[in-house]
Amino acid sequence: MVLFPSIEPRGRLEVNNSKNLKKSINGISYIDFSDFMEVPAGIVLKNENHSIESLFNFILKKCCFEKSLEDRIGFNRKNDRLKIVELNQNHTNIIVNACEKIKNNADGLYVSSSDIVLVIKTADCFPVFLNDGITVGLLHVGWRGCLTGIISNFFKEVYGFKPQKAKVAIGPGIGSCCFKVSPEVALLLDKKYRRFKKGNFYLDLQGFIVDELAKNQIKYILRNNYCTACNDKMFYSYRQEGKDVKQMLSYICKGG
Repeated sequence: MVLFPSIEPRGRLEVNNSKNLKKSINGISYIDFSDFMEVPAGIVLKNENHSIESLFNFILKKCCFEKSLEDRIGFNRKNDRLKIVELNQNHTNIIVNACEKIKNNADGLYVSSSDIVLVIKTADCFPVFLNDGITVGLLHVGWRGCLTGIISNFFKEVYGFKPQKAKVAIGPGIGSCCFKVSPEVALLLDKKYRRFKKGNFYLDLQGFIVDELAKNQIKYILRNNYCTACNDKMFYSYRQEGKDVKQMLSYICKGG
């Protein structure tokens, strides 16, 4: 993992190495962003031997603020008050408050309440986690979301969010090594995010996301060097596995 504190919105990004955040508990593999984000946050990876129900239970337990997850057995009273909120994702730029009734497609969630766990699903798109100390957010970002401004839209829609105090983590997604696109799609993004090799265009979506966050005055960004398409043992990948692929679960909870 790599930590990028940005100096100014369009300025140079300082790069420092940080530790590998991949963990495994009770046979469930996940990446834990909790220490950096200062709230429960992470992404449950490819876990073929576990049901979706067991993975959601894992997320609920991870958001309980117990000292030791290994020591938790079943649910406790804090689990009873936690509610998971998901989205009907459709590569939009729509951001919704998780406390309100969600009627239509959306690809971004935010909440200031401590009893709601935000969850999105990805399999090549990037999960983006946000926390300014008051509000937490979670975005599902693919190339369509990038083009339609989902990141900037988050800061427009979430009244009072303080980007200069916020921490943002970018979870694993498809890298520029593997994200081959048609020329028509490639030309929709600035050339700095395009790679051309062996007669094909490849996009650097993570680079685009980092720059968009910096433009919106985010100073601290934790990004990763994983490519979901390159690491099929660790991640689900739409590009590698097709339309029937399962998805990874990203989560964040304000807690408290």
